[in-house]
Amino acid sequence: MKVTQRARKILDCCESDKPGTKGTLARALMQGRQGGSGKSVISPVDQDPVNQRRD
Repeated sequence: MKVTQRARKILDCCESDKPGTKGTLARALMQGRQGGSGKSVISPVDQDPVNQRRD
């Protein structure tokens, strides 16, 4: 997988305790319509306690 210069700059700022973490982040930065632009969108997740499962 080819990583753009902008994505590489973001990855260089990240320290990781596991080797696969940077690879996963690189794949996330390179996918989708804005892949390689260094932009990402994080969507909120509904964490309503009423809808949570109880084990």
